[in-house]
Amino acid sequence: MKRRLVAVTLSLIMTMATVSEAGAAAFTSPDTAPAVATQTDAEEVNVTEETSETEADAFSDGDDGTAVPSQEQTDDAFTAGTDTAAALPDETPSTADATDAVGAAVVKAEDWVSTENGFKLRKPAKNQDTANTDDQKAATAALPDEEMLSETDGFSGDQTESSETAVAETDTTAVTAEVTAMETPAATDTVSVTNEEFYTVADGIVKISTEYKGETHTGYYLFDEEGILVTGQAEVKEKSSADEEPTSDAAQSAGEDATGEETEAQANQSYFTTADEAVVYTGCEGEAITPYTSTVGQQEKSVWKWTGTYFQYYDENGNLETIAQLEAKAKAAGTYTGYFKINEDYYCLDSEGKPQTGEITLTVNGESNLYYFDPASSDIPGKMFHNGWLRSDTTKGERWLYFKKGNIPADIGKYYKRGVVATAIPEKGTGDYLLDANGYVLKSVMKKAQNGAYYCTDSNGQIYRNKLVKYGNFRYYFGSNGKRATWTKRWAKAGDHYYYFGSTPGRVVEKHGWQKLVSTSGKFLGWLYFDSKGNHYTDKWTSAGYYFKPSGKLASGLTEIDGKKYIFESSTSAEHKGKVYKSTMVRYKKKWYIASSKGSLYKSGWRKYSGNYYYLKECVVQTNQFMKKNGVNGYLDANGKYTRGWVIVSNAKNLVRYIDPSGNGFARNKSMRVNGILYYFDSNGYRITDLTNRYRGPYSVQVDRVNGVMTVYADSARTIPVKTIRVSVGLAGTPTPTGNFTLSRSLRWQPLMGPSWGQYGTHVDGAGQGGIFVHSVACGQANSYNLPAVEYNKLGSPASHGCIRTCVADAKWVYENCNGAPISIIDGKYKADDAMKGPLGKKALTPLRGAANFDPTDPAV
Repeated sequence: MKRRLVAVTLSLIMTMATVSEAGAAAFTSPDTAPAVATQTDAEEVNVTEETSETEADAFSDGDDGTAVPSQEQTDDAFTAGTDTAAALPDETPSTADATDAVGAAVVKAEDWVSTENGFKLRKPAKNQDTANTDDQKAATAALPDEEMLSETDGFSGDQTESSETAVAETDTTAVTAEVTAMETPAATDTVSVTNEEFYTVADGIVKISTEYKGETHTGYYLFDEEGILVTGQAEVKEKSSADEEPTSDAAQSAGEDATGEETEAQANQSYFTTADEAVVYTGCEGEAITPYTSTVGQQEKSVWKWTGTYFQYYDENGNLETIAQLEAKAKAAGTYTGYFKINEDYYCLDSEGKPQTGEITLTVNGESNLYYFDPASSDIPGKMFHNGWLRSDTTKGERWLYFKKGNIPADIGKYYKRGVVATAIPEKGTGDYLLDANGYVLKSVMKKAQNGAYYCTDSNGQIYRNKLVKYGNFRYYFGSNGKRATWTKRWAKAGDHYYYFGSTPGRVVEKHGWQKLVSTSGKFLGWLYFDSKGNHYTDKWTSAGYYFKPSGKLASGLTEIDGKKYIFESSTSAEHKGKVYKSTMVRYKKKWYIASSKGSLYKSGWRKYSGNYYYLKECVVQTNQFMKKNGVNGYLDANGKYTRGWVIVSNAKNLVRYIDPSGNGFARNKSMRVNGILYYFDSNGYRITDLTNRYRGPYSVQVDRVNGVMTVYADSARTIPVKTIRVSVGLAGTPTPTGNFTLSRSLRWQPLMGPSWGQYGTHVDGAGQGGIFVHSVACGQANSYNLPAVEYNKLGSPASHGCIRTCVADAKWVYENCNGAPISIIDGKYKADDAMKGPLGKKALTPLRGAANFDPTDPAV
């Protein structure tokens, strides 16, 4: 190594001697205006040739086949470890004021010189004193070769490094750069050859800070042999020496350089921003692309570059790394994935950096996953697909694969592999589709999925929902989620129909004819009728008058059909009825309805049925309320019948009211004549049936054999009825005689036929042979506790041998209040309502109580 350095030093001394005059001119004060000389290509070549000849002479003996660096390579050789500070002060200017805090040479925009072939960069001016530069050159050149060799032999590697001064920060080793990615044109332009110097390839990659418009931008740059700024990909060769130097003097004198010989230069590829890729600095928009207005020429680091065929990666030092190197680093760091993230996209690259495409299985840490890299990417092929569903048909059929979108970064792009699954595929269409474990669409099949549920698909692979599907020889029902129903051994509603499901979940057991519908708990729900195809009737009338509702159930009770209401016979769990009512009045759930000849119910207004008028509202017969018909006040009774005048509230209790013609409702707290008869009404409007406290007599009595009632009047004209009595007259074979007679008091216990006795006998004078009496129900003994209950309960109907029977209380009242009163026995007009039998109605029968062997009205009991 020492021998090589000595040779290089001698070469430099001889070269500098040749150009000492020019050198002296070049390193005069920068403030002095230099003389301008024109340097042509020929002159440049001559200088180089002279240098080469000198070097060849100096090293012709001893360095067989060793390439000696040219003038332009001399700098690299020096910076590699030779002290050149004294010999070449113009090439190693002081950086005391020319570098910034980050070790970059500081230049200004005007230091960048635009030439016909590209930009050149003027080196920063030196601040150190250069007055003795020429003397040092001359002294050095005057030394004989022996002394020079002796001086050189005395250099050490440490001394060289400590005396070296840098123009700008370069890479860690000295380099001789060869630009191989682009042709460097010859310098044909005319430039100044004053004391200005420009960066060249000899300076290697330099760190430059450029000041422009108050801003400073820093980057790494490379210049070719002519000093032209390099852009694009460039090969940079780094020279290095063997680690061991020869120790044998014999080896040195003999010219042996087996261990000290320069090793072959290591070549690295770097990339420098082209004008097309350059980013313009803020504030420089609209200006030409230059090194001081943009990033053009800057070395790119930690970046991927696309060549149009393959990707290249330049590391943090700007050196090109191979795919194998990148993968080795990732594996060592535990970050290996099998693909690379490049500009927010992911690519799987072969060893040359070319993107692989299609379906690719990557195995990382023993786990294999399928990925898809799109061969039809718009700009660069091979982008990883990670946007969900992708159609990937094969000869086996239609196929859909889902690649994860990357909500979890480690899973991005992985094929989401599952078993048989029902899933939505928006890219295919609406609904869900059934896929097998490999993503193939399952069409027109029923299949068990990985979730344990069964699904059935149509010819497009879409699963059925809310549908009864025949598959094979059976029908199955699939619910709203597409799963086959799990119903077994029960009735269930599938859509709009009921079906019976047997032991196989979701499979219909076909039924025909009448079927009783029950819930799972056994509750009766209605009747269905199934046709020959196994489907029950829905929304259907039959000729027999049945109607099956949309649900399929046989109509029963009040039912609305197409806006009309009907009433059907009510069915039971034991019997299906269900025929519609027509042309009749129907009571349903305590309300009255009137059905037309077609069965539909009359809706509203006045309707005549069986000679009476009824008023309807929303199909319901209105009851128990006042209503005017044709301007006449009337009342709708408990059955809805329109009534004017008397309103029967209860026949059993003999309760009636009268509609006040004045229009104020029922007559209340007043008396009024109706058809010539004077009536009294209480505060509730009920007719008063006992006025004997108001009218004390004398009385006139009338017995109506037809209606079984005795009415007591307060006047002889019989217009003021004051009391009504329930009576039994003679049977048809022993009738009570009709006519006008007189009453006369007889015996407390009246002997009768039998023998028998009746209490409080009053004789009807002149009424036939043997005597006719008013008395209580006859007893076998003359005491109150041998009443025949059967005979008592006949009161109000013919039952005697001709006498007039009453209860004990009424017999006693006649016995005490009607002695000498006239009595008329007649046959009145039959009235169906007990409350209208006689002017005060038929008095209600007091029911028996206790042992039922005594009259409950008997005051003696």
